[in-house]
Amino acid sequence: MLEMHPWRDALVTIGAGRLDAFLAHLLRLGPEERLQRFCHRADDPWLHAYAAGLDLARRQIIGCFEEGQMRGAAELRPLRATPLRVIEAAFSVEKDWCGQGLERALIVRAITAARGKGARQLFLDHLGSSEALRRAVAQFDADMVFGDDDCRAWLPLTAV
Repeated sequence: MLEMHPWRDALVTIGAGRLDAFLAHLLRLGPEERLQRFCHRADDPWLHAYAAGLDLARRQIIGCFEEGQMRGAAELRPLRATPLRVIEAAFSVEKDWCGQGLERALIVRAITAARGKGARQLFLDHLGSSEALRRAVAQFDADMVFGDDDCRAWLPLTAV
């Protein structure tokens, strides 16, 4: 039941052959969306270098595609080896696509993917500037910690 949402069929885990779609998505992000995603003012050359340096053996990128273009993404990576098996998730959604349920759809797919990797928790950082992501995360049994201008969340990943 977790994966029942209107974006379900538009979400795809990409491989190295589709990193160009991820880079194009990142380049379409406005200054605020880039700051929200990377916690600094990422310029175009930095984004090119970031995408070129991604190790898809250690990371998973889930993209939401509409008419062949990625409009939102979830990027998952395992945190240090811990007994809790924690996966960190970072999200980006293009401004014109915010507020259409895409944030929740990406979180739901990230939860499913993290469970599939045996994770016990999903960690989300830097949610302070994204009200849509905070609202979506709050729908789950997440521990949210607010401080200064930021918010962190830990979602327990119980077996289904």
